[in-house]
Amino acid sequence: MAKALKVLAITVLGTLGVNRLAAQASPEGVWKQTVVTASQLQHSGDLVGARKLLTQVVREAGRAWQGDLRFAVALHILGTVEHDLGNYSQAETLYLRAGQIWERAGRDYALRWAECLNNLATNYLDAGQYAKAHRLIARSLGDAIAALGPQHLEVALMHENLGVAYYGQGKYSDAEDAYRRAIAIWEATSSRDDEAAASILNNLGALCAQTRRVVEARSYLERALEIRQRQPRQNTPALLKTLVNLSTVAGMENRWADAEGSLERALAIAEARLGPQHPLLADILSNYAVVLRQRNRNREAKEAKARAAAIRALRADEDLMRHTIDASELAGQVH
Repeated sequence: MAKALKVLAITVLGTLGVNRLAAQASPEGVWKQTVVTASQLQHSGDLVGARKLLTQVVREAGRAWQGDLRFAVALHILGTVEHDLGNYSQAETLYLRAGQIWERAGRDYALRWAECLNNLATNYLDAGQYAKAHRLIARSLGDAIAALGPQHLEVALMHENLGVAYYGQGKYSDAEDAYRRAIAIWEATSSRDDEAAASILNNLGALCAQTRRVVEARSYLERALEIRQRQPRQNTPALLKTLVNLSTVAGMENRWADAEGSLERALAIAEARLGPQHPLLADILSNYAVVLRQRNRNREAKEAKARAAAIRALRADEDLMRHTIDASELAGQVH
């Protein structure tokens, strides 16, 4: 039954350039402070609060600065919030609108365009459109390397997302190569104890679990969790995925009490921070049902499975990906 547990890879939003650009985007103090405050709310886990502020910013910027780079900043950051909330269709629309503005801005904003493509690709990854995401990541990776060089931290993040695309297509050897390129850049240029390093470690752990390298998987995942628990601003979806992956490994080792403990912690965090209809909650509940059956708690297992099915049914009624084009099909090109 352990193999019925779902192993979750993490897609990584490019954020380094977004926060830097937000601080420089406008001389107006109110605009700047509002965007910075919204970003702080997002990173502290108050996604609903961040969305409320940013929605107001986008509305006002759309009236005053339609097509302006400040408008693109607001659209892009709101896209990352909608993504974290599991609202992938809304995030996709926001990324495409921001990307069109940055694309038209020309060479000087090629990196912002690349970051936007990379974030758009995360939506396709989360929607299971791995080949489409792969194409976008490959394009954004090339632009980022040209703008920043092959050893930049943003390039490491894009290698990691490329690994997630490979992982989703079952190309585990290619995925591992991409993850190891990412971690090599990170170890050479930055702290090994920050959130991005934890993300790579989580994804290596997920891959090792998927390929039955259980001891190695547990080592990577425990290290990822240790780092994440020390972060003052926790990435809630990422933390949840590491807890789910640790429960999967515990199940593979027949440590069902530990598996249950990890999932109960994940459930409490998900319900408190993400709400009752987030797609991650459905994944957690599905795994929880497997563990409960192993613990001979069949009634509770059925309830967890039914809750997961209800969330997925609700999501199935949504059009998760309204757009069917790749960003490369948008008018104009960055030269």
